[in-house]
Amino acid sequence: MENGGHEEEQVIGFSKQAEGGMPITEMCRQAGRRFHYQ
Repeated sequence: MENGGHEEEQVIGFSKQAEGGMPITEMCRQAGRRFHYQ
């Protein structure tokens, strides 16, 4: 199953990293994505 270009396992992994306290910006960097916010 794909979700926005990510496999289900990747989405679950991102969720677990966020629950573990990893900053969203760091998760995006590791995934090769840019994260911009205001």
